[in-house]
Amino acid sequence: MSNFLAWAVIPLVLMIVVAPIFYVLPTSRDKYLTALRLRAKKSGCLVKMASLDRLDVNESELVLSSGRAVQPKHKLMSYAWLIKSKSDFHDSFLFRRVSDRVPQSISRLSTDWGLFTETTLINRAGELNNRVSFWDEYRNELINIFETLPSDVQGLSIDSKRLAIFWNEGQGEINKRKRLSNEKIEEKVQENFAPINKCRLELENLMSKLS
Repeated sequence: MSNFLAWAVIPLVLMIVVAPIFYVLPTSRDKYLTALRLRAKKSGCLVKMASLDRLDVNESELVLSSGRAVQPKHKLMSYAWLIKSKSDFHDSFLFRRVSDRVPQSISRLSTDWGLFTETTLINRAGELNNRVSFWDEYRNELINIFETLPSDVQGLSIDSKRLAIFWNEGQGEINKRKRLSNEKIEEKVQENFAPINKCRLELENLMSKLS
């Protein structure tokens, strides 16, 4: 009986000892995010936490039970690249992914995208009447580029110094509990980062053409 009890206790003790080790080991999602951000960094990208106001909210979500007004947010990551200064680029834009309900503050551009804010900065007197904005010049091209972005990209900002894409990093595709091989993780990194990087390169190319 005592031997039986010993054999029953040993696996239990091993489970108690080993379980915390598995708990602290990085999950497939942890490895994926690390590899993804490293890939982005190698392209010259700065990755940091960011947030954007949620646009698809009900009035009830804007007020707490205490009566205090709140603005629900998307918790995202900003993937940002510095843009070489261009003397003829003075615009600043924030584009947002939209749903069926579009606030008055947004101009719908397509089924999925809208223009949230636009600012034109003019450095030289008399230039305003002689120049075409980035948006006016490449409206169709920009919409086509935005439509190729992953569905969890919630926004994109452009100005003379920086291009930033606000993204949830495709995390919904990586199950927290399922362990993936390193090869599979690298495939996911390549698959998900490719459209982000392609968008960046195409936008930089358009910006360089603006005269």
